[in-house]
This record gives sequence, C-alpha cells and structure tokens, in this order.
Amino acid sequence: LQMGFSMDAFVNIVLNATSWDQLGLERDKTGLRKAQVRVHPDVCKHPQANLAFTKLESLFHAPDVSLRLAAGRFGGGSIYWSFDALNSDLLDRAEKAQNALWKSSEPVQWVPEPHRNKLTLESRYGPGWWLLSAFKELDERTIAWIWRRLLTVIHLAEREGWVHGDINANTVALLPSEHGLRLDGWWTAVPFGASLEVSPYAFTLPRYLSGNPTDTELSVSQSAALLLESGKTSPALGKFLYEMRLRPIPVEKAVHRGEAALKKDFGGSKWHPLPAPPSKSI
Repeated sequence: LQMGFSMDAFVNIVLNATSWDQLGLERDKTGLRKAQVRVHPDVCKHPQANLAFTKLESLFHAPDVSLRLAAGRFGGGSIYWSFDALNSDLLDRAEKAQNALWKSSEPVQWVPEPHRNKLTLESRYGPGWWLLSAFKELDERTIAWIWRRLLTVIHLAEREGWVHGDINANTVALLPSEHGLRLDGWWTAVPFGASLEVSPYAFTLPRYLSGNPTDTELSVSQSAALLLESGKTSPALGKFLYEMRLRPIPVEKAVHRGEAALKKDFGGSKWHPLPAPPSKSI
C-alpha cells in the first residue's frame, strides 16, 4: 500500500514507523528490497534518505512483539518466542504450564500448542489469529465475549495449579471468525499460591507486587483492567469490571456475577461479528 506514495512521503513513513507491518509490505526479501530501492540515497534526494535506508533493516529484523524476557516473531500461524540462556528456567516453566493446559482443555484449546527447540518456544495457533493489541477499539459485545472466555482459561489454569501472572494485550490472542481466545506468555506463570517472580506489564494490585501468594483474583483483576483499556463497555459490565479491577473476587464468583451484569445489559447472548484487523496475523 505504502509504495504508492512519493519517495519523500515514503521516507517519512519509514522514519515514523515503529514496526515493519506499518509499511504495508511483505515481510520477505522482496518486500525489503522494494523498500530499500525507494529510499536509497543514490536515487532519493530526501535529506534523511540515508537514515530511512538504515532504519529499514532494523524494522525488518525486529520482533513482531516484545514481552518481558522474551521476543516473538510471527510465522505461519505460530509465534516463535526467543529467550536468552539466563531465562531458560522460565522457558521450562512456560512449556510445562502450556502443556498442562493444552492437554487438559480438549476439545476447545485455550492456550497455543507449545513446541520447544533449545531456547525458542513455538506457540502454535493455526491460521486467522491476532494478538489483542492488533485490534483498535473494541465494542461492548466483543468485550463481553472476551471477558467470558478469559474467565474460562483462568479457571482452567487454576484447576491445573497455575496462575498466569501477566494478562495483557500481547498475551491474549483472538480468532475473530470463531470468537476464539487463547492465552500465551506462560513464562510469567507461577504455581497457584506462589509469589510472582517476573514483574508484570499488566496492571497488578500492590499486594501481589509485594510478594503475597497468587490466586485467581490476580488474573480477574488483570483481565478487568485490560478490557477497560480495550474499548467501550456496556453499563452493567463496565461497572462490574471497574469493581473487579480494584476489588477482585475468586474466578467462580466472578463468572456468576459477571453473567448477571451481561444479562442486564444484553438479555440473551447472541453471535456478534468481530472484523479482522488489517495488520499481519500470527
């Protein structure tokens, strides 16, 4: 898309970009070459052409998503999370937690299937998935079904003895065509009742940051905070999410009280389409 702009305009697009995806080009050698030709200082007279030419390499090789202690690249329906050797114990934990939830959650999978290769953990999704961070502002019905599904995976994790620890827009993935949700980023997880070991990106109540034992209330609070930041909420559910952000309750109670709020807002549940974002999918 961006190749239809003039050379000077494309230089400015490159200089302002924070990811390769914003250039609207294929993420392969052909796409890189197309972009380099447009901003090469020998043919482009823009005073910052050289800077843009250099930045293209950085954008091309940068990870698609960065989380605390891991960087992820998208490819063919998978995220390839890379760790350094110092964090191999956290990679072990992520693999263990994901395997436990993957095997216990059939027929609906609530986590991506994990496959490890040395210091890389491949989270397999399949086609048509996007991280929540790829979506702009969500509407109130979309927030309603995401809330329901987040509570399901939180409850599943509790049954398997895990608390995720960092539920944020780059650990939640959505499948718009089927209202699917999967939770990634399990290297931040701890056994139920243990203290957090990795400082979360997500909103986290002070009691957990100071070392108190983890429980499902942590995940309920983080999920509520995430959805309040993600778009427009319906009146009763919005009020409930504000309460859960600061005064969370155990997940089973949150399910029942949340359903009462949803019934007040919407009556019965019905299918609500979610358009896929224009950015690159996982």
